[in-house]
Amino acid sequence: MTTSNNAESYEHAHVHNVYDTIAPHFSSTRYKPWPTPHRFLSSFPAGSIGIDAGCGNGKYLSSNPDVLIVGSDRSAPLVSIAAQNHVYPSSRASNATHENHGNTSRVKHDATAGIADVLVADALTLPHPDARFDFAISIAVLHHLSTRSRRIAGLTEILHLLRSPSATNAEGGKALVFVWALEQESSRRGWKEGGAQDVMVPWVMRSRGMPTHHREVTSRGKEKGRRKKEKSKDMKRKESDDEGLERREQTAREEGQANEGKEEEETVHQRYYHLYARGELESDVQSAGGRVLDSGYERDNWWCIMARAQPT
Repeated sequence: MTTSNNAESYEHAHVHNVYDTIAPHFSSTRYKPWPTPHRFLSSFPAGSIGIDAGCGNGKYLSSNPDVLIVGSDRSAPLVSIAAQNHVYPSSRASNATHENHGNTSRVKHDATAGIADVLVADALTLPHPDARFDFAISIAVLHHLSTRSRRIAGLTEILHLLRSPSATNAEGGKALVFVWALEQESSRRGWKEGGAQDVMVPWVMRSRGMPTHHREVTSRGKEKGRRKKEKSKDMKRKESDDEGLERREQTAREEGQANEGKEEEETVHQRYYHLYARGELESDVQSAGGRVLDSGYERDNWWCIMARAQPT
């Protein structure tokens, strides 16, 4: 990819279209916040205002009920799900201030039930005023941008929205960024240092419209209910065996492998990812004009907390 138009077209085909297609099924597997993002969001005092750039189904929008988080995502179907699942009390939302710039699609629920402040927006052109936000998060988003210049631009976009350092707040606004790591030797994916960094990752769906991830979660819930009713040891043993089979099928499908004896057809959607090598995210933050406040590794991801550069 040598031009911005080529990169945009590539991402439209291998990222945006895919998530629009798999949105309900993808959302069904993304329901529990990770520890580090949850701790980060919980650290801000009541009345703080922040953004979730690439909010997906909005699973982090409720991590801290005392702050206001404006969520955005490139996928309209995921934004619609976020609006349905995460609604602020109308009394709190009415007291919050947020200026909307640009031609974007905002989704709101009826004020009597509350407001879900989420909108459709591209991560490289966020429609918010500069230097107004106390915090930001970008979880599993930047690795879908297909060139380094675009990934740095995504970091720059977030940095511009954060409050500047001041005499009363030396750090200013802070942002937490998560990206997939290249170093995943201990995971089933087996990616490791020195390997290819630009890869296609399959999302596999059965013909009935339910991904393997969702099937496993649903099966666990049903089996838990059955175990309360069934007293037979033979039944319990059979359910345990079924759970093991479901987990093995999940791993096989995520690797794009075919399982023998399946009667249902499967559809594979390939998603583009850039796998970040150790130190690469911190380097990109500095190239974007930011300061690295902290960084680490969690759940096969590199993460970094960044802030705007100190004024000179």
